[in-house]
Amino acid sequence: DQRVGRTLTSNSGGTLKTALFLRMSVSTVSYTIQRQLETGRNSCRKRSGRPKVTTQLEDKFLSLTSWRDRYLTAQQLQAQLNSGRKKHVSVSTAKRRFCAAGLTGRVAVRKPFLKGQSRAWKHRLWTTADWTNLISLLLLI
Repeated sequence: DQRVGRTLTSNSGGTLKTALFLRMSVSTVSYTIQRQLETGRNSCRKRSGRPKVTTQLEDKFLSLTSWRDRYLTAQQLQAQLNSGRKKHVSVSTAKRRFCAAGLTGRVAVRKPFLKGQSRAWKHRLWTTADWTNLISLLLLI
């Protein structure tokens, strides 16, 4: 939009020439020219849609609280947020805010428990001389 606005102010010619110069579709350039003439500016209009329940400060509060205590669940964080609000936020809304902030909840993978076979695996190639050395060292202690 800024490129189109700059080109329009230079009065370089028609819509087709401008579209070819900017490598945009003719309809985009035509729509931008109409918007410039109607509103007097080249910025995007306010879009319709459902407004967010949480503000940017509340989103920041959720992400910071999650970073400070990583063991809190989404339900606990949502309850903390709702304690200071009149209008309640659902858990799914809190989860969407976490995903938008790049905070996805994951559980760490547990490592497998060591078995007797695992302990014996590193000694499988020992010779009798190695075992006698170990026994003699243990007897000295």
